[in-house]
Parts: sequence; structure tokens; C-alpha cells
Amino acid sequence: MRTQEDIEGVLYNWATAILGNTPVLWYHQNVQRPAVDYVTLHVQSDTRVGGRAYKTLEDTDGNIQVQANREIVVFVKAYGETSKDLCHLLRNSLDLPSVTESLTAQGIAFIDTLMAISDAAEIVQNKFEEREQMDLLFRYAEQDTDTTGYIDKVEVLGNDLITITIQ
Repeated sequence: MRTQEDIEGVLYNWATAILGNTPVLWYHQNVQRPAVDYVTLHVQSDTRVGGRAYKTLEDTDGNIQVQANREIVVFVKAYGETSKDLCHLLRNSLDLPSVTESLTAQGIAFIDTLMAISDAAEIVQNKFEEREQMDLLFRYAEQDTDTTGYIDKVEVLGNDLITITIQ
């Protein structure tokens, strides 16, 4: 089963690859802010989509692989004079085949932009600091193993069931 850390790692690697030397941080960190310009990422929600689907038939050990699709909303916020450009770089990269193929190979698919790039400037030390933000929707598959057991032995004598051994 994929962990939140796995998913966040893929997203972090995507953002840092696109932005080069621009620092990328997770939104809720108890550290001093870096000098602008920088970008923060935050997984706002993680929701299962639809029901579970059986991926495989039961194997000889009595295990069934089940899969469910999950959608995550990633909040992106850029800080500094180039904040709009940074958001555009990240968003536009998600239209590039090399980027989408790389994400897909790591089990994540970009679905849509939920909130367009928008102004989020704030006053910091008596002057406006440029900030831009957007919400991006991604999807991934969650896989689990269900150990259901199996019938190991059935004994029948004539029309009578004698024993069933379940492992």
C-alpha cells in the first residue's frame, strides 16, 4: 500500500525538477521562512473515488489484490516577485508529455486545475508581498491485499459432506 509519504515524494520531486533552484517546501513546517522567491505544497484532501474493485483473482495462498482510486487536491502557493511565473511553470509542465508520463510511471495522474492561478498577496512588514496560489487535482490507485483464505480439503462420502478444511 502506498503511503502519504510516497505520494508527497513524487509531487515534491516533480515541483523541484520543474522549478530548479527555487526552494520548494511543505506548507506546514515549523521552520523559518526562506528568502523569497519560494513555493509551498500542501495536500489539502485525499478522497477515495468510487468503490473498491477487485484487481486479481484469489491466488493459491488465499490472497486477493483490491484496488481503489483516490483523488488528492494539492494546494500550491508561490511567494515573491516571480510567484505568478512559478505557478505558471508548474501548471504548464502538467501539459508536457514527458512530465505526465513520468508522473504516470510513478503511479500518479494529473486530472485538472480546480482553482486557477490567483492573487493571494499579503502585507508583510508594512508592504505587500506578491503571492499566487492554485489547487491541482491528482489521482492515484491504492492497493491492498485481502487474505480470505482458501478451501484446502473437502471430504465427501457418497452424497454426504464429511469435512471441509479451510486455511
